[in-house]
Amino acid sequence: MFDRKIAPPFSKTSSLTLPETTQIDLPSGLKIHHIGGVQQNVLKLELVFRAGKWFEPKIGLSNFTAQMLEKGVVNKSSTQISEIFDQYGAHLEKSSGFDFVSVSIYALKNKIKAVLPIFLDIISSPTFLDKEWKQMQSITLQNLRVSEEKTGYLASKYIRQNIFGLSHPYGPSVEEHHIKEITSNDLKDYFGSNFNIHQIYLIGDLKESEINSLVDVFNPFPASKSNNGERKTSVGGSLNYHLDKKNSIQSSIRMGKKSLLKTDPQYFDLQILNHFLGGFFGSRLMKNIREEKGLTYGISSSLNSFQNESMLAIGADVDKVNLKLAIKEIKAELKKLRTNEIGEQELTLAKNHFIGSLQSDMANPFSVAEKIKSINIFGLPKDFYQQLIDRVDQITPSEITQTAEVHFHEDSFFEVTVG
Repeated sequence: MFDRKIAPPFSKTSSLTLPETTQIDLPSGLKIHHIGGVQQNVLKLELVFRAGKWFEPKIGLSNFTAQMLEKGVVNKSSTQISEIFDQYGAHLEKSSGFDFVSVSIYALKNKIKAVLPIFLDIISSPTFLDKEWKQMQSITLQNLRVSEEKTGYLASKYIRQNIFGLSHPYGPSVEEHHIKEITSNDLKDYFGSNFNIHQIYLIGDLKESEINSLVDVFNPFPASKSNNGERKTSVGGSLNYHLDKKNSIQSSIRMGKKSLLKTDPQYFDLQILNHFLGGFFGSRLMKNIREEKGLTYGISSSLNSFQNESMLAIGADVDKVNLKLAIKEIKAELKKLRTNEIGEQELTLAKNHFIGSLQSDMANPFSVAEKIKSINIFGLPKDFYQQLIDRVDQITPSEITQTAEVHFHEDSFFEVTVG
């Protein structure tokens, strides 16, 4: 009999082993990465394109081209496409990022043959009808006007703009005039020049014959070129920027700076430092700004690594009257990490949470697939996540302080406030 009054013994593990993937090389140079280990009768097919913001000649083209893919193909309207996916319980997912666009379909394994032809039409022969684009333009403009009234949206927009500059692909956000300037022909041209498949990911337990039939489907598709485009110059804006919104009770704070790529030797150290600062509920920022001072419902910091740049960001929404106090306390926490070594117990808590969060992702095959995709896209070693865990497990308080001294100087952050 278990004595439920006694807690079970604590068992710590520092291992994270990603499953082996099967790589299938097609004659065109395309690679299909098959990831098994899915208990459910579901399959995900994801295509990755080098078509993110980095490559777009007009701001917004990447996202709008991706969103328009399912709005009609040669022989099917957007309504007919939607009805077919609904009929077979399939789901189409589009993700447009700073460097890549991905288009995925989720379906039951025994239904994939029924929806695959439509999926292939979507990624090979979308029509980009003018009437569909006009409708999307109208909806997007309405949503943008709503967003522009929100302090959080504006603060996030301006912090990125100030860090990277308007001339850099990562800097600007879509404005009304950008949306109005894009035509359906622009979408067609961008699709034609950038939507060649870069990588293919197949997640699900499949028989060899089922895999082979999918391989045959993608044999005719050309692979994208490896060219990553010319290097873009980043010219930042104002170090401190405030936008006053007189009728707003809330103010939004965003602080940020350029940071390290995943390939940088110090990336691992900065990851755990960021986690300790504001990466989980027990972080320094949450304890001070939320629990002790009661200035916000939530505050966080994040390390966002793209292919060509990286950004470290801190964000919170506070009552307007507490704006200056909140910024003062954020900067105080940054300074403490530079000047005072953290205790072993506090660091151990952050380490365990960080490692446990990574390990918990292993229960979800789609999260596992995201890690494998990240390794491939960023050109990382296969044991990258094990290396990350090992380094986090070994890092000392003095090494945390040294990393903070390099990366967390409070005067090196861009600061944007709206409200």
